[in-house]
Order: sequence, then C-alpha cells, then structure tokens
Amino acid sequence: MAKRKAPASKPSSRPASKQSKWAVTRLNMKQPSNELPSPSLLSSMPIQLPHMDPGVRSLLEQAALAVEAARSCSIQKTASHASNSSTKTASAQMNTLALAALAASEAARESTFPFLEKECAVHTGAYTASCLLVAESHLLLPDEPDSNSKALRAIDLGLLRGGVVDWGPIAASLVERAAAKDVGQRKPQKIEPTPDLKVSDAATELPPQFIKNRPNARTIPRIDARSLTLEEFCKTYMEADPPHPVVLTNAIDSWPALSRWKSMDYIKQVAKGRLVPVETYAKEDTSLSFLSDSWSHRVIPLDEYIQQYVLDGNKEAALSDNEAGYLAQHPLFDQIPALRDDIGIPEFCHAVTEQDRNAPADCEVRSGDAPLVSAWLGPSGTVSPLHNDPYHNLLAQIVGTKYVRIYNACDSAKVYPEKTRLGHNSRVNVDAVDSKKFPLFQKAACWQVVLGPGELLYIPRHAWHYVRSLSVSFSASFWFGAKMELVEVRKNSYKEEYLKRVEPGEGLNIQ
Repeated sequence: MAKRKAPASKPSSRPASKQSKWAVTRLNMKQPSNELPSPSLLSSMPIQLPHMDPGVRSLLEQAALAVEAARSCSIQKTASHASNSSTKTASAQMNTLALAALAASEAARESTFPFLEKECAVHTGAYTASCLLVAESHLLLPDEPDSNSKALRAIDLGLLRGGVVDWGPIAASLVERAAAKDVGQRKPQKIEPTPDLKVSDAATELPPQFIKNRPNARTIPRIDARSLTLEEFCKTYMEADPPHPVVLTNAIDSWPALSRWKSMDYIKQVAKGRLVPVETYAKEDTSLSFLSDSWSHRVIPLDEYIQQYVLDGNKEAALSDNEAGYLAQHPLFDQIPALRDDIGIPEFCHAVTEQDRNAPADCEVRSGDAPLVSAWLGPSGTVSPLHNDPYHNLLAQIVGTKYVRIYNACDSAKVYPEKTRLGHNSRVNVDAVDSKKFPLFQKAACWQVVLGPGELLYIPRHAWHYVRSLSVSFSASFWFGAKMELVEVRKNSYKEEYLKRVEPGEGLNIQ
C-alpha cells in the first residue's frame, strides 16, 4: 500500500513486474509435472549468466551440474527394484553425490556475497539461484536431520533477496517437496490450539481518529457485493468523478482464512520456520512507522514474529519493551502456498476502467487474474501513515478490525505530499495534526470506516489513505489495473502518468 523505505542492507526486493502464477478465482498452486524443468536447471531461472562475474558463473554452473547428477541418481534409485545390497550401494552413492552438490552450491552462493554488498541485480539473481540449489541438495540427502527446515531456510533467503513474486513460482516445487518431507520427518506431537482471537470492546468502538460532527467527513457506504455486477462496480465507484471508496460485504465469505486465521496457532504451524521481513520501530513512533527515524528492518521466522510481536502476554519475548513490529506489504502468499490456498482473488479485481483499457503497451499492468497481493499482519496499533498507491486497491480484512480514512486524489494539495516529484507520502501526521503547519488539511473532505472481518474495501487509485489496526489484524491487499503515478507538474497541480514495465533486474517497484 505505502511507499516504504528500503532497508540499508536489503534483505528482500519488492515485487518486480513479472506476473505471479495464480489461478483466477482460487489461489491453488498448479502441481508441477515431471516434464517441467527442475529449479536446478539454470535455464529455467530469471538470471543473466553472460553478465556475471566469470568466477561466480563458473561456480554456479558447476553447482547446477552437481545437483543434476544427484537428482538423476535419486530418480534412478526410486525407479529401481534392486536387492537390499544394491539399494545400500545406491543410497551411499546418492549420499555422496548430494553432499558434493551441497558443497558446490554453498560455494556458489558464497561467491556472490561481495557483489551483494553493491546491490548488483545480476549477482542478486545468482545468489537466489544458488540458494535454490542449496535447498535441493538438502532435499536430496536421504538421511540428513531436518533437511526440510534447512531447505526452506535456503529458499526463503533466496526469495527475500531476489524477489518473492519473480522467484516464488520457480521455487514452488521445492517448497512442496520440503513440506512433504516434513510430514515424514516430523514426530507425532499433540499441538495445543491457542484460543481464537477475540475482538475486544476497544476494537469495536470508534477510535479517537474517527472524525465526528464534521460535514466534510463521510462514512464509507457498505454495499452487498452480490447486488453488484462488475460493470456497475466500475461505473459507480471506479469511474465516478472523483472515484470514491466502498465497502463490499459478502464478497469473500467463502474464504477458509476467515475461520482458520482466527487462530494464530494455525498460522504459526503452517508457516513454522519460514523467514519473513519485519519492520520494527519505537512504539512512540507508531503513527509514523516507516517514516520514523527509529524504523528498521529484520528477517525472522514468521512463527517467532507472531509470538514476539503479535500475541498478547508475550511482550517479554520481544527484543525491547519499547519496540513494535509489523509484517507489512509482503508477498507472503507467493512465498507460502499453504496460506495462499486459504484465500482467493476477489471477483472485482477483474473490473477495468477506461484508463486501464487505454494504457500504453509498455505500461505496467496487473490483470484481474494476477493482481499484486500483499500480506499485512500485526498487533493492535500498527499504522500505515497517509499515502497513495499507483494501482486500484482492494483491501480484504480477514482477522480483526482497522480504521481507514481516505482523501480524494483531487484534494492532494490539502494533504501536503512530500516534496519530491513522486510524492507518495503525506507530510501530515494524522494522529497529531499540526494545524499551523498544515492549515488546509482540516478543510479536505474525507471518507472513513471501521473495517471488520470478512469485508472488502475498494480504495481508488491515487486516493490518499491512512490505516490503523484496532486489534490484532491480518489483511490482504490486491493491487490491479494499470500502474500510474500522481505527479506534481506545478505547485498544487497534479496529473496522472502511466508507468512503464520494470524488467527483472532493472529496479524496484513502489515500496
């Protein structure tokens, strides 16, 4: 949703332009067939071998050959019906080849480290490719303890640096194999379910930020999604002058996530050990979050993040009593298919405006089949400061409640965009408005709502919005349509511009 700061030592890339391979109505991963290229084949990866350092390229190619040799041996061993003695011999050979592949893959990965410090896109691809080779090597070792956990860790390190959207589909078969191996390795244990998350009384009350008794502050209307066609939704809300938000009810009722994700224990078990990027900042800087001086970035396992930063009663486990954390704008569902299978793509992502239809051929466009989907998981009080986005946005509230305030793009001058050509963030702190510094802000008309579980909020492209969690909250945002920027052409005058595609390795999308 927001343009968030890039970490000093970048542990992850924001999604690039390549479309994610998601089904149209349900986000079920297609099962890889035997005919599809293995992730270990470099030809199937978005890397640029000719532009790599010769040493890195040589080690990467050697690692790929070693993994292929071990993989071939594994296939032959599985297909054979040899005697016990022959099986033991084959297993020993398999183990030797897999260990050699692991050593070669780790050497290839290590060779990329000096180039990562320079944020070289070509060698970032080499790093991610070698991480996948390391992961496959672990999975090929027949008797290695916790091989699945080691493989998933290598996969996540690669995905977070190379970009989950670009590399997630390539790593999908490895993730599935690791999950299957985990079932075989895991010792039976009784898992005590955590109580379902309950919405507190405070979360159902109007927050202090809710504007009362002001004519220019309107409540966002709620409409039953079943009463709207795509054409009516597009004409009534997306192409209104100006476009305006709407809360759609009964649009995502069929999602399993609405019941399953109420238990953080379920999410912790599904995503145990999976690495994710977490934004941290001092609690007194919550209203500014990624715009604050205390903002930082950490990569930790998702289950640890939930335990340390999200669940009540575990504050002592956090790094600091004064530190807050937020898993924000992360393509978690491309990374963890088990969570993706719990949700779907809202039908209204297929709505197309005239602006979208007229987008130039080289414009970055997200179709309804492949929107850019991000996860937002955090405790009560997390904030996305006032900002605008370059796509149409559907925000699905799955767990908990959020307060959302929206300002029309035509009132951009009144929300005081940051003084850059592409001003995605407002300089106004909604939680502590400086009326002397920003006198026009109170005069700007706005929409507002408390969004509850199972509701879908349409946020128009370029509409300024502020979001605050009123309880433990898990949301998914769906960006779709043509990517456009709201550009200041002269003082207090703005226009929309189409944005060209970003080829893999050329740069990052909006944070």
